[in-house]
Amino acid sequence: MQGDHHVALAPRLTATPRGARALLAACVFVSGAAGLVYEVAWARTLARFVGATAIAHATVLAGFLGGLAVGAALLGRAADRRPDRALRLYAALELVIAGFGVASPALHAAVARAFRAATDGQLPGPALTLEKLAVAAALVAIPAAAMGGTLPVVARATATADALAATTIARLYRLNTTGAAVGVLWAGLIAIPNLGVATAVELAAAANLAAALGALLAHELSARARLALDEEPGSASPPLDDARLAAETKHAATRHTTPPSPRALTVAAGVLGIATLTVEVVWTRVFGMVFGSSSQAFTLMLAAFIGGIALGAAAAERRLSRVRGSVHAASAASWALTAAMVALCIGLPLYERLPYWQFAIANVLERRATAYPVALAAQATLAFAWMLPFTVATGACLPLLVAAAAPSSERVGTTVGRLFAVNTLGNVAGPLVASFVLLPALGLRHTLTAAMALLGVAAIVTNAAADRPADHDRVRTRRRLVASVVTALCLGMLAPAWNPSVMHAGGFRRWTFEPDGTFEQFLESRGRSTTVFNHDGPTDSAVVLRAADGHIYLKVNGKTDASDAEDMPTQRLLAHIPLLLHYAATGNQSPTVFVVGLGGGITAGSAALHPNTRVTVAELSEGVLAAAPLFAAVNHDVLSQPNVEVLRGDGREWLDRLDRRFDVVISQPSNPWVAGNAALFTREFFELMHDRLAPGGIAAQWMHVYAMDDASVDAVLETFGAAFPYVTVWWPQGVDVVLLGSDAPLTVDVARLRAALARTVVRDDLQGDPAAPTTASRFLALQLASESGLRATLDGGPRLATDLDPVLEFTAPVAQFVGARSERFANLDERARPGPSDLLWATLPASEIDLADLADFYAARDTPFSDRLAGSLAHAVVGGDVDAAEFADFATRATGGALLFEAWATALQDAAPGEATPDRCRALLTGAAESLPLRASLYYRPPLTNLEAAVDRCVDDSPDAGPFLYAMFARIEAACGWRDEARLRARALVEGAAPEVVSDAMRELLGELEAGAP
Repeated sequence: MQGDHHVALAPRLTATPRGARALLAACVFVSGAAGLVYEVAWARTLARFVGATAIAHATVLAGFLGGLAVGAALLGRAADRRPDRALRLYAALELVIAGFGVASPALHAAVARAFRAATDGQLPGPALTLEKLAVAAALVAIPAAAMGGTLPVVARATATADALAATTIARLYRLNTTGAAVGVLWAGLIAIPNLGVATAVELAAAANLAAALGALLAHELSARARLALDEEPGSASPPLDDARLAAETKHAATRHTTPPSPRALTVAAGVLGIATLTVEVVWTRVFGMVFGSSSQAFTLMLAAFIGGIALGAAAAERRLSRVRGSVHAASAASWALTAAMVALCIGLPLYERLPYWQFAIANVLERRATAYPVALAAQATLAFAWMLPFTVATGACLPLLVAAAAPSSERVGTTVGRLFAVNTLGNVAGPLVASFVLLPALGLRHTLTAAMALLGVAAIVTNAAADRPADHDRVRTRRRLVASVVTALCLGMLAPAWNPSVMHAGGFRRWTFEPDGTFEQFLESRGRSTTVFNHDGPTDSAVVLRAADGHIYLKVNGKTDASDAEDMPTQRLLAHIPLLLHYAATGNQSPTVFVVGLGGGITAGSAALHPNTRVTVAELSEGVLAAAPLFAAVNHDVLSQPNVEVLRGDGREWLDRLDRRFDVVISQPSNPWVAGNAALFTREFFELMHDRLAPGGIAAQWMHVYAMDDASVDAVLETFGAAFPYVTVWWPQGVDVVLLGSDAPLTVDVARLRAALARTVVRDDLQGDPAAPTTASRFLALQLASESGLRATLDGGPRLATDLDPVLEFTAPVAQFVGARSERFANLDERARPGPSDLLWATLPASEIDLADLADFYAARDTPFSDRLAGSLAHAVVGGDVDAAEFADFATRATGGALLFEAWATALQDAAPGEATPDRCRALLTGAAESLPLRASLYYRPPLTNLEAAVDRCVDDSPDAGPFLYAMFARIEAACGWRDEARLRARALVEGAAPEVVSDAMRELLGELEAGAP
């Protein structure tokens, strides 16, 4: 370039005062931080508009990066035309960014509403997608263009001499990138989790405003410095300090060679952009599988990536202070590109150690909420160390390529703008090429090899661009570089393939300590599963593993999302519960069903079994769709059923766009701690489910107890309850629940319910499950909480989860880390205190409940909720609706636990006058005498407080039965280990009762207890 033909020792412009330079450095740092806050926030605000598809996110990113590129190219030239006004231009750009930032949440929402109204009735498809993506890209491109112009404009304002221009650019790039890393951390870990998206954007806009004011102040300081110099006679330009003058002289003395080819350097910058973002896409997927796909994990990975690039820029800055001209800069850039390629090559055989190291982290840390930041720090350290060689090398490349372009100080803006623009366009192409071409065709492992090849090409092009005399040293250097590139590529292609069962090990879900083992032992334990399917798609990586017992498991990004094993009851009942209730309530013979998320296809397949049912299922993941046939034995080959319609894409978008209403809408997303899934637990989505229900329709939302704390569960309940007038909670199996929402209370016609349960297809689908709810009493006993019972607990305390305030996205990962298990649903269980709202007792007369069948049902489930059902039955016993002997049999067959009789005792205490008859009390004590002592041991004495209070209540109703009942209770006390108390009670009975009521059995009891006394 023309800069190599100038040998002037004086600077082209007046030197920027030191105070102004420091102020501008702070502005560039703050601006970089604000820019990444916007990128994170706008991805969220526009995700609901464009949909949660990979191409939608990629297009938003492309619009953002494309705007940066255009701004860099155009505004850099503008700064060169009027260098004296560069700082004013920079201040104006920051003000534009701040204005768009403040307005963006409202602007994005308004545009989304207007677009929805303008395209009403248009279904998702290529045309609609292109229209939406064009609008979204335009929304972010305008402010992004202003962001893209900031660095070239500041570089033009502060570059005072040819020799110092490259170092100045590297310094600004380092500061801007460091600010970006800080912005990512601040937005993802602090601002959005605690303040929400809108407030985070407002604070970023305030930072831009501060940068604008700082730029104006720097302009004023520079103007005053120029004025002071102009007043000195003969001072056409300020003197450089000694160090800068020496550097200028040294560089100018070496400007005698032909400069590198600008076109070749521009191509290299573009290829660098493609390769860098390709690697980032792969690493985001890999570390998502290793660390878990939480929002916090993604934040740390992105910050580690950007932080490494900032360190690379610092290394380039240091190198450029010693480089002899643009040719040497090009040579250094070529070797930096080669180093990045070699770093990828060296890492290829080591990726299977990443899950092992995650397991090691899980073993060391205690699973407490206070340790969660420590776990994040450990993961961030591991990610940063893993990425460091590559990111430092690539971070140094762009400043070195800019230096190789050898701009004169007058052309800094144009040159920086062009190189940054082309590199940014490469960043646009990288995620698109990686996600939609390389990953589906090559997989994760070989996509990295493709990135290596791109870096090798860029290295060779950059080295060849430096057209110096072909001396022997130069020839040998070029040969060594080419040999390094070829060798690294060969080694990369020969590196062993990764074992999917190892990469999807899911160490982030380990909640208990396990003995430390070697890496080989870790591989051996993971090798017990056989990979039967592996797919790396645009949105995720899916794998199906066959365990040693023959069961298969679908894992998406390391997280199990379906299986043909322990998940089966939930997957089936998620369809059967709402469909059976809908038929029992309405008698609808031809229901329509919409299912959000396919999973293993079991829920959709079970729904399709119901006669005359039409099922529409939407699934985003191509890998999940491709894996569904592997579950054909349990999902009834759902994708081939004539009454099943499969929609590819974002289920939320399809539900919004379809001009239909459904009798049942089922949502079965993955866990809310997985990034992106929290969008299916927000008020806006629940309201969309409500709006798509036909009259009498039911919405079913899957929820879980494991890896959730009470606060997170409360947030879901509050949010779901805000969208539906009537909400009930159902229990398909131990750790899962189903929330049902409707516009009216659920009323059940028992005859229709029994007829539906008797259908052969339903009974066959539930066969093999000993706890299958195949009778009306079993089915209705699945209800945990009624509408009134649930509303009594919803006090509006927790923050509602919304699209702009995704509470669960940040609280659920902490609960997942500690292995929490919410007790909220156990505490909500109304079966221990039935009333008119309890569906089982409101629908079925107690005399029609088969207690023996119900006992087997709950015994097979083996859950903490089993004991609670006894409360309902105890009330029926006290009321005379259920025979006491049948209840005793139920108690023994269900669990035989003391809690059953505690519940009965509580029921007796609450009985109405006259209900606690001697016969019922005697039955209670007989059952207690048989089972309570079985729980007693040398180390444990069952508490009998409630039982004693129940006996007192019985004696109040029937004083004549008192001596006999108290004598029975004394025997129970003795059998449970309370011998002293029993002896005192027996003595009082014998000595205080009238002779005609003192039986021989009572005297024998006292004798036994007195004889056994110490």
